[in-house]
Amino acid sequence: MIFINLGTVAVDLATVTCSGHTATGGAGGTSSGTAVRGYDGTASSAPIFNYGGTYNTLTTTGSIFLGPVVTGIAPSGGFTTGGTSVVITGTGFTGATAVTFGGTAATSFTVDSNTQITATAPASSVSTVDIIVTTPEGTSAAGVADKFTYAIPLALTVSALSNGATTTEATQNISGMITNPANLKTLTVNGTTVTVNSDGSFSYPVQLKAGVNTVTVIATSISGNTITDSRTITLDSTALKLTVTYPPDNGIVIQQTITVTGTIAELLSSATKTTAKEVALDTTTPTVTYSVNGSTPQMASQTDTAYSFAATLGTGMNTIKVFATTSAGQTVEAKRTVSFQPAFSLAVTDPATDIRTTLGSYTLVGSVRDNTTAVGITITMDGQSYTPTVTNGVFRQPLALSSDKVYQVSVTGADQNNNSLTVQRNIIRAVPNFTIVDALQALQMSVGIIAPTADQTLRLDVAPMVNGVSVGDSKVDIEDAIVILRMAVGLIQ
Repeated sequence: MIFINLGTVAVDLATVTCSGHTATGGAGGTSSGTAVRGYDGTASSAPIFNYGGTYNTLTTTGSIFLGPVVTGIAPSGGFTTGGTSVVITGTGFTGATAVTFGGTAATSFTVDSNTQITATAPASSVSTVDIIVTTPEGTSAAGVADKFTYAIPLALTVSALSNGATTTEATQNISGMITNPANLKTLTVNGTTVTVNSDGSFSYPVQLKAGVNTVTVIATSISGNTITDSRTITLDSTALKLTVTYPPDNGIVIQQTITVTGTIAELLSSATKTTAKEVALDTTTPTVTYSVNGSTPQMASQTDTAYSFAATLGTGMNTIKVFATTSAGQTVEAKRTVSFQPAFSLAVTDPATDIRTTLGSYTLVGSVRDNTTAVGITITMDGQSYTPTVTNGVFRQPLALSSDKVYQVSVTGADQNNNSLTVQRNIIRAVPNFTIVDALQALQMSVGIIAPTADQTLRLDVAPMVNGVSVGDSKVDIEDAIVILRMAVGLIQ
């Protein structure tokens, strides 16, 4: 560092020379050239004068620091793997010869101006370090403003249908896992902030519209770094209906190998309308394959419209994907998120997946199996906690759904061996305010008089209804018109 010792005498800054740079201009005057900022002996307080600014006669004790000064950095942290782009602000950066992070040279840096440098952080261990800038005039002093914190990288794993997948299910569960959740600031699914459990798991429903949909998950760290997972999913009402009957979504099992079962069906269609009736396939049976955690698809066993296969799970969260492909080459996809934990099995069996309903209440049903000690259940939703009794491995809890929104329901099981597991189910309560006009419009759509838009299909596709739950079939048909009429006249609440 270069200092000019002022002692205790008055100094007229009409002329200041440092490393060949001379500021002239007399008291109250101005000058131009390489910027120099004057500080007291700590080189950390407000400037005493600016070279390149307005000058006045100065009386002081201490020194004038003529080297670079760091006044801020953004972001203030990054991952231990390095690679974070950091904007360093301050003064005196022209001609900078080095930028270091805790003594390690930046991977690269660019002097954007005399007051800004953009540097790439090198790899490091978990720590907080000083970012130091060196120029021919000196080296910046370490201070609070230059602190950069290294953290273990976030890792985002999303369990959902594949990018480019086709489905007939309008309500899709988006689950996943965040590694090192202590460094997570926010997680969003299509712009909605989602709660992340202490173990890093999350689950949220997305309501698809007819056609191509984009699902984007963004994890933002405390230091401002982001990880993005974006995929497209097509909702096609004319595709095969592929159903997974076991296991329930987002369950936890103690067995490392489980048997997955399900069915395939096609939707009847005519020149004027398409119905939601599922029928046994009377053409060539589609081929069913499956994949676990991105493995190469394998053939499932098939008997008519039913299929089954054994899935071997890894410890923790697993994504099981099922594919049904027709002879014409069209493929539909379904998924189940299942966690393998060697403690006990815990699942929400009703609803078996995320659902949309018009009901004002819903009785959640779940199961506890393979436990060696008693398991206590705690259910939390909307700030309320419930502790239903487990009887013969089954628990039930009525839940009040008082308004139209997404209800995130967490079910935690704890045994006497200090094992604690949590599964989640999402319930979308949506009660449309239907009128006779809506029923008439749905009837016209069902017979082909008018073609529904994607938004109209999303709103009017309320049937079939199963135990008060709007299952939907991605189209507006005569069954929808009847249900809407009954809602409009108050026969269905």
